[in-house]
Parts: sequence; structure tokens; C-alpha cells
Amino acid sequence: MTHSLVGFKKFLILLFCFYCSTLIISSLLFITKTEIQQCVGDGNILIDKDVNSSVSILHWEYANHWTGWGQQSGFYSKWGGYQVYKEPCPYDCQFIGEQSLYKSADMVLFEPQQLGKRGPKYPAEKICGQKYAMITYETPFYFPIQADKDYLSHMDWRISYQKQSDIRISLMCGWGFDLNDYIAPGPSFLERKKFAIFVASNCKRGGAKQRTEYVEELMKYIPIDSYGLCLRNVPEKALSRNTELNRFIDKVELFRQYKFILAFENNNYTDYVTEKLSHAFLGQSLPVYMGAPNVDEWLPGHKSIIKTDDFSSPKDLANHLLKLATNQPEYESYFDWKKRPLRKEFIDRYHECVLSAECRICKKVVEERQYARNNSIGGTFSNKQFSSSLDSFTISPRFYVVQKYAIISLFLFLFLYILPIIYQTFISRPNNIVDNNHHQHHV
Repeated sequence: MTHSLVGFKKFLILLFCFYCSTLIISSLLFITKTEIQQCVGDGNILIDKDVNSSVSILHWEYANHWTGWGQQSGFYSKWGGYQVYKEPCPYDCQFIGEQSLYKSADMVLFEPQQLGKRGPKYPAEKICGQKYAMITYETPFYFPIQADKDYLSHMDWRISYQKQSDIRISLMCGWGFDLNDYIAPGPSFLERKKFAIFVASNCKRGGAKQRTEYVEELMKYIPIDSYGLCLRNVPEKALSRNTELNRFIDKVELFRQYKFILAFENNNYTDYVTEKLSHAFLGQSLPVYMGAPNVDEWLPGHKSIIKTDDFSSPKDLANHLLKLATNQPEYESYFDWKKRPLRKEFIDRYHECVLSAECRICKKVVEERQYARNNSIGGTFSNKQFSSSLDSFTISPRFYVVQKYAIISLFLFLFLYILPIIYQTFISRPNNIVDNNHHQHHV
């Protein structure tokens, strides 16, 4: 017994060394120090301007940004496909697209996938106190540049869907409706004549291949109408394409005919929740969701979606959907959340809608001005990044992947080591005792 205990301790030490080695090697490969870009000029734009003076924000890659930031309330969003109405903003904020005006901008916005599409990648020089911000609603798997250490070395702030962002944005928007439409009753069980719908046109990029393969397998067991470019099995013009006005309203109306909506993201990435989920809720149907593991932070209520992660296979999920489609009380139980107040997390995500986020961006600049004044000494202020989530180290998503598989390997090795001991102690040893007693009886 003592010998086994000593051996087990040695094995644990080996496992510990294995994990430490993995941690060190992956850290060296996938965690890099972010070098801060030096600024130019004797003054500091944060201190030189009055705290409440007009805020100037430059779109570096766009003359007019797809979010519509800077547009008047009620403008028609070509990307969103609907009129966007905004709450009044207490800050005087100007969004500009002329790159030549970069020296007067309090903030310069950069979008990773558009880097350099309009000429130089960055302004010729960075003005002291000026903030460079990365805006993105894609994962690093889709656009790896947004995790690139050289790119991040230019950035002070992150504007994205991620929880650790300096300014968080979401796609849990109104899409031509309002917050009350999320809790509207919708068609009855019997009025939903069709089974399931799937709409996606990215079939492979950024991890979408896994989504496409899953739906293709699911189609073997249940009827799914696919309206996008991926696995399309309905007429091409059955759903308005991106060039059509009110296309999202048309899609939502189409969703109301179905019992289930496959709201599958192109990547299962933490915090990455797109319009697919909000469109499903506004369509008053039951979302079947594949995507962010922490999607609960986006849900309007308890038991409001079906997660593919809860099922062992597409066939297992299909069997569950088939049962729900013939069990009205159980199906309708997925809409009981509408009888209760909306969850605070959901309301927060709704108010973080990217199409109406400009006021929070302007507020961030004004707060930074105040911070700079309060911390200046003799009229000067350090130009280092003092409130950035990107100012220390850049961690590649591959680092987390390596750690995940390293931990899985640890438990697997531990299980394989313990299994023979359990067998010998609880199975083999009692049998030996019985055999010995039997032998003594005959003797």
C-alpha cells in the first residue's frame, strides 16, 4: 500500500510538470507583450480641449460607417435594413470620415477586416492623448488580424461584443421593432404549420463549416427549409436578399410560420452572439441555438431556447424536436418566460445595440478627458494607455485551445492510472480472497 501511494505521488508530480510545461510553452508561443505606439506633439489633446467641448471621432476605414454612427435619429440603416431611432445624447459628438482631419480627432476608429482598404493602415502620426479604438463584431477565427500583436500595439480601446471590452456592443437590437415585440405572444401552436427554418450564407469561413455539417446531418431526420446560400432547398427569391428594404422585417415575418428556428452562429465563441438569436425571438418562434457557451447572458427569460450542446448528436436533437412538435403543452412551456419580466442581462444587451452606441463612445472620451485633468501634474499628463484592456499582453485564442486540451489530457491520464488500481482493489482482490478460502476449505 505504501509503495502504491509513493507511486501515485510521483505520478501526480509528473502530471503537474506536464501541465506546467504546456503552460510555459503555450505562453511563450501565444502570449505576446503589446508595445505601445508613441505619440507626437508637445501638448495633449485630452487636456488641451475643454472637458465638455465637442468630441470628434474619425472613421479611418469608412467615409460612412456601416453602424450609422453620427447619423440623425430615424436614419435608414442599409446594413440593418430598418430605420434606427436613437435616444437624445447629452454630449456634442461629431463622427467624420475625412482621413486628412486625423490631427483634430479625439478618437480614431479602426475595423480589422477593413484595415488599409482606404489607403494607409494608420495615420502618419498619433497625436498625444488621441485614442485609437478597434471596433469588431467578428471572432479572431474569422479575422485573425484582430488578435495580431502588431495590430493591437496601435490600439488603446476595444469596442466589441466581448465582456472585457472597453465599450461593449451587441446585436440584440430592435431590427424595426421594439423591446415589447420580444414578449409579444405570436402565432398559436396550430398556426405554425411548418417545422424548422435555417438561414445562412456563410457555409465554410470562420468555423461555419461545422455549422453547415451539423444542419446537413439534422436534415436527415427532420424537415428543414433552408433559405440562405448554405444547403438551400427553397426557391432563390423566397426571402428578400441584402439589397432589399426591410429585409429583416420580411425574415421575421417568415419565421412566424415555423415552430423552430435554427439560430446557429458561425463559431462557438464566448460572448459571440449575433442577430440570429434576436431575429428568432422577434419571429416569435422557438430558437434552437448553437454558438456562444455563455448564451444565457443574452436570453430574455428562463427556458427560452433549445441548446444543441444539450444533445449528444443531431439525431438526438431531432428526436427531441419531433416530440415537441406533437406535444403542445410542452412546446408552449418554452414561451412561459413571456409572462414574467425580462431578465436584466437581456435588457442590458438590448441597450448595448451597436447601431445606437455612439453616445456611449462619446461619453467614454469625455470621461477620459476628466480623468486626464484630474491626474495631470503641472499641466502635463502621461500619454500611456491608462484604461485599456489591450495595453499589457495579447493572448491568442490558440492559448485557450491548448489549455483546454492539456486539462482534458490530465484527467485522461489520471483516469487511466487509477483504473487498474480500482480494478485490483475492488474486483481482483475479493476474487483472490474467495479462491483462497475455497482452497483452505478443501485442504
